[in-house]
Amino acid sequence: MQCPFCGKNTVNKYRGLESICQCLSCGLLFRDGFQPQQKLDELYKKAWSDIGGHKDKTGGTSIKLARIYAQKMAESLGLEDFSGLRILDFGAGRGCMLTAFSELGADVYGVEPFGYEYLKNKGLKIFRSLEEIPKGLLFDGVITIDVIEHILSPWDTIERLYRLLANKGWLCVITPNADGLNARFFRANWRELHNPSHIYFLTPRCIEAIFVRLGFAKFRRLNWFVQYSNNPLRKLIHYLLQSLELDGEIRYLIAKI
Repeated sequence: MQCPFCGKNTVNKYRGLESICQCLSCGLLFRDGFQPQQKLDELYKKAWSDIGGHKDKTGGTSIKLARIYAQKMAESLGLEDFSGLRILDFGAGRGCMLTAFSELGADVYGVEPFGYEYLKNKGLKIFRSLEEIPKGLLFDGVITIDVIEHILSPWDTIERLYRLLANKGWLCVITPNADGLNARFFRANWRELHNPSHIYFLTPRCIEAIFVRLGFAKFRRLNWFVQYSNNPLRKLIHYLLQSLELDGEIRYLIAKI
């Protein structure tokens, strides 16, 4: 196949897993023969019918982790909190990031097509899609966590999110790291490859190529130490992986000049 991003030739990445291709030019990993949008929609609707049992599709970010992310985001921006700022969470899931940003003073909005009613009932300001956002409503910050790997054209979505930024606004993109230690070690058995709703698997090299093509002049990788466990050994392993940029997520901050 040709690469859906740059149009160059691709090869099969793994023996025994012929559905995963990699571009020889930009390095993009993607699923060949992925589900059409209708099938993906059915997958998410089914997941939202049992929210607690399908956290990987309804939002795997717990409130504890969301609070850590919100605080790390403030530190990365040199802020004490988000008072007076309007923040959008694209792919809001169960609303944990909205809660965490709100606790730090932000005026929060979310986009969540399948959990719309769930979030609406919680009293949150929510849209089903980007098309529902009123013209002229701009945001000081937009965050999207573990969403772009599920989207048929993530580069188009990233560009649309960037357009929603006010002057000097920022966009934070977080996605699984296809160049992390788990991906390198487990290869065809890397768990992210076996999630049928995952279409793209991004590396730092590839996501930066997307940013450059979109014309973003100012972006940087965020190297956060996130404590996922209280176990001392696991904490040390996570710290080392994140220090070496081999952890399971890549996080990028794009600034609007």
